[in-house]
Amino acid sequence: METFNTILIEGLFYRDPTGRLLSKSSRGTVVVEETLGQLLGHEVQLAMHHLPEIPLIPDQWGGGCCMWQASGRCPAGHHENPSFLLSIAGRGILQHREDGWHLATFEGEDISIPLHQMEGHLGRIAAVPIIDLEKMKDSLSDSDIEKTSLIGIQAQQLQGILRQLQETLKGIK
Repeated sequence: METFNTILIEGLFYRDPTGRLLSKSSRGTVVVEETLGQLLGHEVQLAMHHLPEIPLIPDQWGGGCCMWQASGRCPAGHHENPSFLLSIAGRGILQHREDGWHLATFEGEDISIPLHQMEGHLGRIAAVPIIDLEKMKDSLSDSDIEKTSLIGIQAQQLQGILRQLQETLKGIK
């Protein structure tokens, strides 16, 4: 079986005492920027998003993915928009500059990867080099490809559900 150079970071994102962004899950702890660094300079398909528990908790920030609610302030802006769910996706060259991580697309767009908005949140970062993505497509069955493409759709659906639940709660109060 062929191997692919993919990154999947999932869990609770937090900073250690030295300031490194880590992600902790049942599979262990990952140093986020070290892991992303493995694909630095490569053309990648990347997705990063908040990942609330299912079912969503409508009266909690980010549907329950935000751990900042008790503090009253959140780096992702949940104190201003409680229903917000970060969702970044794109294809481009993975870069690290003074102002953080970016994807430089071939269309000339610069997609910021705001890792600071993951801190204190349940979330997921997935990235795969385009060459490996093409190899994967060739080796997966059609049903596997459908399942993989649903991940982005699910994140968008969760955002819509959370907005609807919050609107309902506003009407009740």
